[in-house]
Amino acid sequence: MLLEDLKAITNFNNYVIFVDLDGTITSSRINNTYHFIMAFYKINRRTIGLLLFMFLSCIAKILAHLSALARFSLNWNAIFISMLFFGHNVNQLKYFSYVWYKILFCLNLININLLKVLKYLKKGGARIIMLTSCPELPAQIIADFLKFDSCLARRFTIKSNRIIGLMDTESVSMLKLKHLSQNKHLYNKKMKIYILDGTSAKTEYKILKFFDKIIIVQT
Repeated sequence: MLLEDLKAITNFNNYVIFVDLDGTITSSRINNTYHFIMAFYKINRRTIGLLLFMFLSCIAKILAHLSALARFSLNWNAIFISMLFFGHNVNQLKYFSYVWYKILFCLNLININLLKVLKYLKKGGARIIMLTSCPELPAQIIADFLKFDSCLARRFTIKSNRIIGLMDTESVSMLKLKHLSQNKHLYNKKMKIYILDGTSAKTEYKILKFFDKIIIVQT
């Protein structure tokens, strides 16, 4: 199914549109998890943070390679995200999301053609839900800015306004399956359409059968 095919439908009251973030709403060159935290370090001139990011990136790649060779099942990506965000003040990250990252996102990263279609769908009565493995910051802020109805993203574990880890440590596909199973009230008895990019479709093939229609976009 193509995006253009949706324009032939006039009433979307019985439709729920799930939309991926990286490579779909934003450019395939952007990883909103890592670009977000890197931008946070740069804007706040935190050299140590940038050096830590580069160091952890190397460590994560080495560990991921070793675990693949040894056939371990650990999700190094989730561990890496936990280390990057650990100890950060949630309010500071929210402020950065609203004031800085939203501007960077709007000016440089957004898929305008897709958003025009989503606006048309929402006007016709569809519910729009972001479905992503990106952390809730910045995913929730982006979803709010684009006026999506809901955002299903990787959640933090927070204590005293500080991030102390991840509530969701699953791989991309397993995380999205968990979100879908835990939030059936969002789409119960509705036509479910999933919009994502081609690269994501290859890695998320396990969950595609869950949806009634799949739309693959180019960014």
